[in-house]
Amino acid sequence: MPSTSLTGTALNEFLAEYTPSNRVLTGEVIVFQNEIIEIFKELIAMTERGKEQEGSPKPKYVSSVMIEFFHALMENNIPQQSVLQTLLIKYIVEHRDFNTFHLLLQYHVLTENLELARILITIGTTPEPESGAKEGYYEPALQAGLDMLKKLKSNDEIVVALINEGLTLRALNFAFAYNVHSMKLSSFLECVERLKEEGKDHEADVLFKRITEVRKFDAAHS
Repeated sequence: MPSTSLTGTALNEFLAEYTPSNRVLTGEVIVFQNEIIEIFKELIAMTERGKEQEGSPKPKYVSSVMIEFFHALMENNIPQQSVLQTLLIKYIVEHRDFNTFHLLLQYHVLTENLELARILITIGTTPEPESGAKEGYYEPALQAGLDMLKKLKSNDEIVVALINEGLTLRALNFAFAYNVHSMKLSSFLECVERLKEEGKDHEADVLFKRITEVRKFDAAHS
């Protein structure tokens, strides 16, 4: 049937108005990323239902389909929507496919941004001893997240991440080296008290000594 119907004409007019080049490719299906996201969500839901139903797609298959779509976007220089990237990452981590996750980072398939860096930090942060094993924990993700935050010049978030990981002295040294003024010394003094309460007196003394040195330096240059 020729595409001269009222619906076809209206669709072409809509696309002609909202495409940058004012050109519409007749006879081709145009799919937007938000539509693809809904398709991927349905595929993911099918894998969950597949635990009880035979013939449903396997997680590895779904993640490979999503990655192939990412490659298509890259080849055509189309920016990824962050929600699509987050969906892929969380799905891969949930199924503990860390080899694929590492390759996505290594070959820069994922767009570096604050949201991705924060996800990496969350995945790589050591779980609390009393909470037991953390689902989706991947230790190398922490350093990858820190490196990404450094590229994005989000130094204050690096300091917070290091403190949360228990690397308080490293956090203090980083804050001092990169002039992270948003982190007050009182925050580090609280860490000293917490270390003492945990019986880590040596670590507390080392940290307090470093805080004293930073204070002296600030006083000398104020």
